[in-house]
Amino acid sequence: MDSQGESVVLQSTLIPAPHQRDPPLPDSSSEDAPSSTFLKFQAIEIMREMPLIEGSNWAVVSKAWLRRFEKAATGQVDKEGGVDEDGLGPVDNSSLVDRDGCLNEDLVEGEDFDCIPEVAWDCLVHLYVLLHCHRFPILLTPSIQI
Repeated sequence: MDSQGESVVLQSTLIPAPHQRDPPLPDSSSEDAPSSTFLKFQAIEIMREMPLIEGSNWAVVSKAWLRRFEKAATGQVDKEGGVDEDGLGPVDNSSLVDRDGCLNEDLVEGEDFDCIPEVAWDCLVHLYVLLHCHRFPILLTPSIQI
């Protein structure tokens, strides 16, 4: 092999010559780079699009908290102002329960809450913790009837 030059080619592609420098890494402070909060938001949004499969678990999460998460991720500012990730706080489902901690009966999906796959719930709780007095995901396990 050495006589044909193959080992020299292999070495030169794997090991940079001492005079060569690594290419510069992209500037992480660039304004074009997405924020880590936005990347977290995108990951959750992708998980929210998972199909509803019989036997899978889904959690109920406050729509108000999800809106704050979106505002923190996208930089949206509305009449209530903006939210940064530090001001987001823990996942808060307190608006979904009564004084006894039971789920309110008059809730409307898409207005008061959204259902998210358990993996998305676990991710949110890992990233943002869960308000201790509302320690639940309400897990829904769909059954599909044909």
